[in-house]
Amino acid sequence: MNAKSQRFKRRLFKPSLGLLVIAVLLLPMVPQLSSWIVEKFRGNHFLPDPKFETAYQGMLQISEQTSGYASLLGGLNQYGISQLDYDTWRQLNGKAVEELINIKPEEVKAIYYEHWQGGHCDRFNTPLDVTCLDTMLSFGVAQSQGLFANLPGDPKQAAMEVASRRELLRRRQVRPPLTPSKKLTMREGLRRDRALADWIVSVEASPPPIASPLPTQVPAPSLSQEPSNQEPSSSTALSADQIYQQLKPITVEVWNNSQRGIATTASGVLLTADGLVLTNHHVIETNPSPSVKLADGRTFEGEIVSVDSNLDLALIQLHKARDLPVAPLAANTAHVKEGDTVYAIGSPLGESWKMTSSQVIELHSTCANGASPLRCIRTPGGFLQPGNSGGPLIDSSGQVIGINRAVQQSTGEGVSIPVETVQDFLNRRMGQPEKIEPKKRKLFGRWL
Repeated sequence: MNAKSQRFKRRLFKPSLGLLVIAVLLLPMVPQLSSWIVEKFRGNHFLPDPKFETAYQGMLQISEQTSGYASLLGGLNQYGISQLDYDTWRQLNGKAVEELINIKPEEVKAIYYEHWQGGHCDRFNTPLDVTCLDTMLSFGVAQSQGLFANLPGDPKQAAMEVASRRELLRRRQVRPPLTPSKKLTMREGLRRDRALADWIVSVEASPPPIASPLPTQVPAPSLSQEPSNQEPSSSTALSADQIYQQLKPITVEVWNNSQRGIATTASGVLLTADGLVLTNHHVIETNPSPSVKLADGRTFEGEIVSVDSNLDLALIQLHKARDLPVAPLAANTAHVKEGDTVYAIGSPLGESWKMTSSQVIELHSTCANGASPLRCIRTPGGFLQPGNSGGPLIDSSGQVIGINRAVQQSTGEGVSIPVETVQDFLNRRMGQPEKIEPKKRKLFGRWL
């Protein structure tokens, strides 16, 4: 009886010992197993994340403003997802590849959620969190990191800065030859960037930005104001950062389409709250209906209302614009001396709203050739670049003292039209505009 009892106990003990050994071996695998289960769960389902749900709705609003057809030659669909992204996601989730046009809403949400997590977009507030998600989707996590460095503290301003950086990055990525695939990718990418910028403008930032003291505003003189020979006192001098914050909103981008189908940018200056823009005549010479983009991301269609080809100045009226900031035009340049520090804001070489600084080297230099009666403000080489044309030349008090015009090819030096010439043109702006014929010309050197 005792012997049988002992054999029975040994038979019970052996299976128990085996199970214990298996449990010990599986213990280190528990974290990996739980992660695998969670990932499988997330493939088509989502853990509760209210912030992502809000961002997802924002992404759908952006998608409503973009094209609704599936990708062609590697382009994006209306959700900002490429065929390659869709193929990769399906393969990682054990599914056969499928045409992008057949993507399901739950798959769109799953792809968004993976990019939301990969970019850690939950660390941002609205609208920067949605901007983060859309950027991770457009450029990938690794390439997107640099776009979020050194941003303003306000989430709405930061989001607009990222949107501007995205456009610049897309242009830099395009290399000749421009194949149909590259053109399509550029066009659809820029369309997505502009839809994002429009959405950012339309939403309220969360939380609201904390109010901070604003720099002293420089009053904008009336266009009919009598010239003053008083030199600004040293107390009116502003820092470079103050000048940029005050003058960036009144500087615009003027978009033109080149013969190769790629949009190029020049600059302009807002003169009135209802959208009268001053730029160079050569900027709009081949495009009488340019698109104009504001620093806040909004884009308006423009109409040429007045030009002077001799002065190389033109006026663009934006459609349905109102309550816009106005440039503080100086009455004259009597206070400006050779050696004074000046600033320029524009889109040099496609870099949107970039500010540069230099010194005046000559006040009454030739604007074109030696026979021309026009005189311009001359600045050193490298200060102005292609893309600055039509933008403001600014003094140390934050006043616009000229309109940037061209670079002399032989020296690289820049020339800007002085504000006296601008004021004279504006006083005559109610006259009939010249007929604008599509043509190409330049007085000397190269246009900006």
